[in-house]
Formats: sequence, C-alpha cells, structure tokens
Amino acid sequence: IEIAGKNSRETRTIALWFSEALIQSPFLDLELERAMPARIVLRGEFPADSVGKATLSTSFVQSGQAPVPLSGPKRFSQPELIIALDALALESRLGLGESRSSVQENRKTIAAIVSANAKVARACADAKIWVRKRKFANAIGELKRAIKLDRSCALAITRLAAIYMDLGKPKLALQQT
Repeated sequence: IEIAGKNSRETRTIALWFSEALIQSPFLDLELERAMPARIVLRGEFPADSVGKATLSTSFVQSGQAPVPLSGPKRFSQPELIIALDALALESRLGLGESRSSVQENRKTIAAIVSANAKVARACADAKIWVRKRKFANAIGELKRAIKLDRSCALAITRLAAIYMDLGKPKLALQQT
C-alpha cells in the first residue's frame, strides 16, 4: 500500500478495507506481512483538505517485471472512499483473471464485511497487529471496541471468536457468534 496524504494509522485502515474486499475471491490468498514475489499494490493520493478529489489505482507487481495496471486511476471525493475501494477490488479481481460470475457470487461490500466506520476498521487493523505480536489481551480489547462501535462488524466478531478458540476458550468463542 502506497498512500500519499494519509498517516500510517489511516493507511492501515485503508489497507484493511481493501484486503478484506480482495480476499472475497476464492482464488486470492493475500499475505500482507511478508515480501512476496508477486503482489497487488494499491496506490493513492489524498489532498491535504478533505474537499479535493483523491485518487486510487491498483497494479500487479512481479519481481523483476514492470507493474501491470489492474484498475484505476479512480478519482473520488473522500466521503466516497469505501465505494471507491469496493470498485477497485472488483476491477482488480477481474484484472487478475477471475470470471465475472465468480466475482458476482463472491461479492460483499466493505461496509458489510468490516464497517464503513473508520474507527471500527482501525480497531480491527490494530487487533491484527496485536495478534501478530502475540498480545492477545490487547487484540481482544480492540475487537471488543470495534464491536461496541458496530455490532454488525463481521470481521471483528469472527476474529474475536477465533482468538478465544486459539486460547482454548470455546464458550467465549461461541458467545461471539
């Protein structure tokens, strides 16, 4: 993810939204934490004020080769960020060769999977970092905060249940579903 005009926390939020939109594909397996020989790059530029138009695009990059554009550039007003990310994810999946029928069958909006609320997405992104650091109590706190802000956040609910299962607490995991 290469985003100009956003701080690292906002960039993590955008990355979470976009990756969750992409991994609806049964053909994509995204590993964002380590270097891969092939990757999807989301590039964006946001104006300093929230009035101007932002731009996002995606490309497929393989080591040693020129990037292949997948979608964009999309110009949009900042309140339309979620809609633009949904559109970019769909175009990227099609650009990678996924069939239209598969895209239509495996299509949910970012708002349905995560939440349109940036605070909810940010809490989910922070929880992911805490899990990677094996700080499960912190991750649980972030996910509970996300659920408190948006009780329908499927991502937070499933990740919280998964953490409880991993910690050997199946009763707590079942309470999340």
